[in-house]
Amino acid sequence: MTEEHSRYRGGWVVARSIAKELDAALSLFSGYGEEMDVPAEVIPVIRSVPEDWKAQWHDLLGIPRRWIGVLMEMAVLAGVLLEEDYSQATLAMRELTLEDALRSVESALERYGLAPECGPITEERFVRAAARLVPAINQGVYLTPANQEAFIREATYEVRRVVPLLSGGELHARFWLWLDRFYFEFYRPWREAKLRHMEVEEARALAALGAREGAGAPDTAWLPRENALVFRPELAHAAQTERARVFFWTQPFGLFDYWSLSPGMLITAYGQPEHSMAEYLRDAADPLAERVKALSDGTRLMLLRIIRNFAMDNTQMADLLGIARPTVSVHAKILREAGLIDTRQEGRASVHTLNPQALRELFREIERFLRLPEDEEEQ
Repeated sequence: MTEEHSRYRGGWVVARSIAKELDAALSLFSGYGEEMDVPAEVIPVIRSVPEDWKAQWHDLLGIPRRWIGVLMEMAVLAGVLLEEDYSQATLAMRELTLEDALRSVESALERYGLAPECGPITEERFVRAAARLVPAINQGVYLTPANQEAFIREATYEVRRVVPLLSGGELHARFWLWLDRFYFEFYRPWREAKLRHMEVEEARALAALGAREGAGAPDTAWLPRENALVFRPELAHAAQTERARVFFWTQPFGLFDYWSLSPGMLITAYGQPEHSMAEYLRDAADPLAERVKALSDGTRLMLLRIIRNFAMDNTQMADLLGIARPTVSVHAKILREAGLIDTRQEGRASVHTLNPQALRELFREIERFLRLPEDEEEQ
């Protein structure tokens, strides 16, 4: 075995991970990608999460614009990524200090043949080390992101969010208190009802692979074509050449196209999609496109601008813009049906006001659908 190849451990494992489950739950239950990422039966559960819980979560770590990964990051750092038991996994994660986290990242750097960071133990040293690790992990599985800098920003942003949750961090007590409440009061009861589904999925994987874990390249012929190990050639090649250990993640959400990376490991969900990827995307894209169409006309954009601060009726807007009142009425109807303005009757006049929250949510939905990276200045 060459020195280069010895850095990687091939083979596979079929396992559960409570840390990854909770990341997925928090991503979905916070409103990230719910319509296109999970089967229809999960959506009512997602929407049943109490709004005050969501508000507390958003207060702790913000409204997600991407798949949440803080618990996976902490589990990797604490060495409990493949732990299913909540108490066992979170005990190790709660006790994780900045020094422990830095030691774990720098151990991974050495595994990839990179020198550790020098200097005192600080948040910035930890973040720098994590940033250097990201391209090494990508290269290990032949992955070359179109925008490497943006990819590194996204990954290190999640690492930076871990720091206040570590032992001694400013959010440590609040975060774990909130997560305990979320897990025991909401997530665990729902998960227990899904255990049979998880067992069936796991049995299917074990039958296809022949064992819970093994050496060598895993068989991927049983996976749906939407799985990353099928439709991403570089990831398929990495698995077949044993450049990473494949973690077939058993989860209760029905995810089928999820994948992620950690040092030496390629993680993939293996749920069976109810429809093709094109159908999932179309179901999410078409309603969104209809709402976006409301913004595709210059006159409608002008109407939104002029009522942003003051309610106006059709006659007032028509006079201000120098267009026919019926034209304004038609445009206002389109905006109202898209939910972007509110209309009330005052006598015979229809008075319109802007719905800024609906507009902001539309923009967020576009970002979620396109999976846009965070802007550098927002991190």
